[in-house]
Amino acid sequence: RAILAALPQLGIMADCPCVITGYLGAVAQIDPIVTVIDHWRAARPAGQYILDPVLGDNGRIYVSDGLVQQMRAGLLPRANYVTPNQFELGLLAGQPITNSDDASAAAHHLLDQNPPLQAVIATGIIGDDGCIYDHFISRDDTVSLAYNKRVSGIPGGGDLVTALFASHCASGFSAPDSFVAASRTAHK
Repeated sequence: RAILAALPQLGIMADCPCVITGYLGAVAQIDPIVTVIDHWRAARPAGQYILDPVLGDNGRIYVSDGLVQQMRAGLLPRANYVTPNQFELGLLAGQPITNSDDASAAAHHLLDQNPPLQAVIATGIIGDDGCIYDHFISRDDTVSLAYNKRVSGIPGGGDLVTALFASHCASGFSAPDSFVAASRTAHK
């Protein structure tokens, strides 16, 4: 709380084109993050807030249900982009995701519920064809990239996509182009 409260006093908020939040271990972290995002947004209205909802994977939740609820209520309504994996997308949307059609429906549900949200970047979606898909789903468009499924998943792959996406966006690339570059790099 103290560290985040000090950030606006440094006078650097307007210089940050992107803010990413990732793993949170406690519900008490949400309110200080909401406050700093609101200060940053006031200083940089066109900035891009990217929510990486590190909540769980492979059917296993890493955090408390209360944290999921608070993330939905406090962070998701402020996000421009959210980058969930298949399991996290289901948690945020409140519906199970078993394939790309489910992921699209859940993403559109999140977009409908959160007007500032520009796109959902759903990673690691298991396709009916045995491939793994990363999807960039906006209100008007979907970009889907398919990859051969590996024998075992690589922990942190979604985190890498988020970081690369933010880097490309901060460099001035469009969001869809940033997604394609990030996804392809992460799957090399």
